[in-house]
Amino acid sequence: MVYTQIIFFIIYPVICYFFLAKFLYKQEFKKLKTIKDQYNDLEIRHRKQLSDEYLEFRKKLTTEYGQFQKELRLQLNDLNKDISSKNQEYLKDIEKKINQYLLQMNDKISKEIKELPAKIKIKRVL
Repeated sequence: MVYTQIIFFIIYPVICYFFLAKFLYKQEFKKLKTIKDQYNDLEIRHRKQLSDEYLEFRKKLTTEYGQFQKELRLQLNDLNKDISSKNQEYLKDIEKKINQYLLQMNDKISKEIKELPAKIKIKRVL
């Protein structure tokens, strides 16, 4: 009878506590596992969202950079046209001045050539 009391009051509660602890441990482990899975899912979604945002930002940046390059090329093309037209005008202006100078020099030389025989005669006479 003492053995039955020892078994009933000491060993049985220990066994019950052991099974209860094992059951509670399994329950907590399941909760931790579900929390870990939820955290992993959130982390995966967050990384995917960041990846999507990065790709969207990169696409937007390349688009804006492409538009900037187009605008810059147009502005440079307009600038080159303006410079080219101004250069053409300047060259025409210089060409006119050179032609005028050459005409003046030609007139001066032709006058001197016409006067040359008279100068030569004057020198012969002297």
